[in-house]
Amino acid sequence: MNKICFLSVAFGHRYIEQQTRMYQSVVAIHPDAAMICWTEAYPEGAKTHKESLYGFKVHAVNVARAAGHDRIVWMDTACILQEPVDYWFSLGLPVLAAKDDNGLDKTIGDKAMAYYGNPDITDMHLVGGSVFVFDFTHPDCEKIFQHWAYAERKGIFGSQAEQSSGQLNRHRHDEACMSMALYQNGYKPLPCDLMRYNQGKESVIVKQHFK
Repeated sequence: MNKICFLSVAFGHRYIEQQTRMYQSVVAIHPDAAMICWTEAYPEGAKTHKESLYGFKVHAVNVARAAGHDRIVWMDTACILQEPVDYWFSLGLPVLAAKDDNGLDKTIGDKAMAYYGNPDITDMHLVGGSVFVFDFTHPDCEKIFQHWAYAERKGIFGSQAEQSSGQLNRHRHDEACMSMALYQNGYKPLPCDLMRYNQGKESVIVKQHFK
């Protein structure tokens, strides 16, 4: 199945409003695409956000895959689609995630670094977690996704209890783990201008919180 599937999760009144806006933007551009939205609910198999910070993203992708989808776009509720996402899939990459300005050395915690074997992360960058694009027709998508998903299962995204107690220090949860999944499999985050992410009118997607 090559139909594109869009995913989102929303809790709380204002985020649900954003999810509705996001949904409408997708339908306007991709009326035939699949869309799976969880509203005040988690994807099947997911822990709560308290137990696994943003771990529900992994399980949302698993639900889409179980439904037969192999081109999958995770979108935070603040995102608004402006152009068809065909451009992303034309790039020939297994997983797309936007490059954050922050270096990974400033945004990954000690626990995660130990889990990954304390590699040299000089010049590596964090990814932004608002949009993840998976193309499971690419042979490397599966290993990148499983690398990321396994870290979630092992608790490397972190929990709210760990965050509150300071154990996660600078760790950025799913984003830091996705960065490592990309770099350790020979890929890297995509510059925002190349991804056409949040760059204004010509972007595929923009992000607007509570507007």
